[in-house]
Amino acid sequence: MPPLNTLITNLDRIINRLSLWVLPALVTALFMSVIEVIFTIAFFPAASSDGPGLARFVLEDIALFWMLTLCLATPVALLAEPFLKKNIPTTATLITITLGSIAATLGFFLTLEPFSQGQHMQFPARLELIHYFAIFAVSILVALIFSLIIYPLMVRLSIYLPNLFKSRTVAAIIGLPLVIFIYWTTAFGMFAIHLDVIILATSWSASLIGVVVFRMIVPEINTRKQQIIMISFPLLIAIIVVVPWRAEHSRLVLYKHAPIGSVLAGIIRDALDFDDDGASPTWLGGTDCAAFDTSCGPFEREFPADGIDQNCTGTDGEMITSSKHSTEFALSKCNRALKPNSVIIITVDALRADILSRRVSPNLMVFADQSTVFKRAYSPATFTSYSMAAIFNGTCFGNLASDNFYKDRNICISDSFQKLIQKAGYKTAQINLLGGAAWIYDGFDLVNPSEAQHDPPSQTVLESFVSAQITNDAIDFLNNNKNESIFLWTHYSDLHAPYTDPGDNKFKDGEVHPYERSLAYVDYHVGRLLRYISQTHLAASAFIVVTSDHGEDLGVRGKEGHGPDPFEDATHVPLFFRVPGCTPSVVDTPVSITSVTPSLGKLTGIHMPGRVLKLSSTSTDDPVVVEAIYAEGAYAQMKASRAIIKDRYKLIIDVRNGGRMLFDIIDDTTEQKNIYYSKPQIASKLEAAYIRWNDRPKPNHLKNCHLTNMDPHGSVRIDADIKY
Repeated sequence: MPPLNTLITNLDRIINRLSLWVLPALVTALFMSVIEVIFTIAFFPAASSDGPGLARFVLEDIALFWMLTLCLATPVALLAEPFLKKNIPTTATLITITLGSIAATLGFFLTLEPFSQGQHMQFPARLELIHYFAIFAVSILVALIFSLIIYPLMVRLSIYLPNLFKSRTVAAIIGLPLVIFIYWTTAFGMFAIHLDVIILATSWSASLIGVVVFRMIVPEINTRKQQIIMISFPLLIAIIVVVPWRAEHSRLVLYKHAPIGSVLAGIIRDALDFDDDGASPTWLGGTDCAAFDTSCGPFEREFPADGIDQNCTGTDGEMITSSKHSTEFALSKCNRALKPNSVIIITVDALRADILSRRVSPNLMVFADQSTVFKRAYSPATFTSYSMAAIFNGTCFGNLASDNFYKDRNICISDSFQKLIQKAGYKTAQINLLGGAAWIYDGFDLVNPSEAQHDPPSQTVLESFVSAQITNDAIDFLNNNKNESIFLWTHYSDLHAPYTDPGDNKFKDGEVHPYERSLAYVDYHVGRLLRYISQTHLAASAFIVVTSDHGEDLGVRGKEGHGPDPFEDATHVPLFFRVPGCTPSVVDTPVSITSVTPSLGKLTGIHMPGRVLKLSSTSTDDPVVVEAIYAEGAYAQMKASRAIIKDRYKLIIDVRNGGRMLFDIIDDTTEQKNIYYSKPQIASKLEAAYIRWNDRPKPNHLKNCHLTNMDPHGSVRIDADIKY
């Protein structure tokens, strides 16, 4: 065994060798962070609305990239250094290029796995982490291959070109656009309409070459200074994480809107999640109040008055025996001389409230003119399966989910509306060619009388047009049951991404967004159904509701689609409620569409648990709650958010990481200015409302219900390839 002195000497030599790369790694981290911060602010302006919070985010982002560069780029750069400083042996060049090309080619095709509708495919648990590292590995290989190929190529070309191209540095810089081009192409193939991997590919590839170039053109700096940086920078990182200065703002920006930083921060958070409950300890900047107790954490259900704070809100929930709520039913003043005996619910997938217009959706606007319009209606969730489960059960999705949905993705389905109305003697039908979880078919006498006839023929329902067929089947059902009390639910999916051109030539190319073009097509066929109803006895005998399961992001924050965020784009939906004999009106109070089925129950005399739609709200009313659970892959719950909406304000909560943002959604409809720190009294009120809601007991009728397996987008599908 070598003497202690020899051991210390060898260790010092290793540290000295590594320290040569500390400064270039830090410079690279700065470069990568600048790119990400620019993209983050460009697509999420709220990030810059709080200066101190933004500063904290920038420091955290630089620290994460610095650690990433040290961990991944430095070893590769050390391996590449001999090739960059010496003549490259022919055999070594051929072997490296051959093996690297094979690996890079395989990686390239693996990353071209088709990503439907611009959203993530479903990965088994923890495989998404491997996927991200595969992207990193392929990027490294491509950068190395270009470093090896470009230099001898430039030497050959120097016979015909100026001697400038004999420089290895210039060769590496010339190679940079090629690397970026390859990975931009790959990124578009992978994520289609998402920018995360484009940013990842660009900054990562550029930074890796930046490390190598920095080491080639900058002389070695005093080793002792670099060793000081090695020690001081981790200390700075620790201080940033532990000190809760503007942490609410920076956490929401970092974990939810920084494309690469969120992944890196998530890896660290998962490594510190000692009890595997989805969160790191509060004493390390996380949200888990009991780091080694699996029964306590931000995803756990609270059991009131048991002396334990299961959900880490800071208090043990109180046993609520009764509560005062405004009781004015929004539809109570309608003329009840008519006795409607039928119910029709029309849902249009991914329909935003603010996109409707007489130019693009004239039929829906005409129906709105005849209805009670709830201008501030919100979906309970941002995925169809979760949202429809909540709507048909008349409660928020959190009441249906298992006690910890992070660990156990089952839902609790009791007597949903379709079952109750079926028991009351109604003939029930569902026409929903998109499919869904098995529970969604219970309680319907008729489900999709004809198979999906794709128009044009394609692989999935989402890539074709089925609205015509849905309307035809709905009219057939109504025709065949003229003498019955009926409940019909139709779900139009053609507005869901990808936004395919229906080919009806209604608008010129570029005249409207492709989303609006699809909406015009859906509106036409919904209009056919509504016109048929208006010409039959159903005009005076049916309650008709038109709404949506969620909204849609249309690129405002760099993404199109829906799922991870409860912003207005993805949660504010239309709600038109037509009651025969009811004078059309407009209600401005925030409401949840989970109140639709309890309201229909009240109108039809069927006991349906839940809160009805109201004309106004009081300070004692529960807030409207939206749960954005992005339940896919290893990082599913990194995107778990809730929005608390009360009066004109919305508080967004990153459940897993503790981020917060507060918006005045009347004056700031695009949610660009975080007022969490400038309006502390409002923030405190909404925080208190959130804690009361989060500490709520499970409703009595759901306490002993049967748990049903539910994968992120439905365990039983009509079309196995669709993303629901």
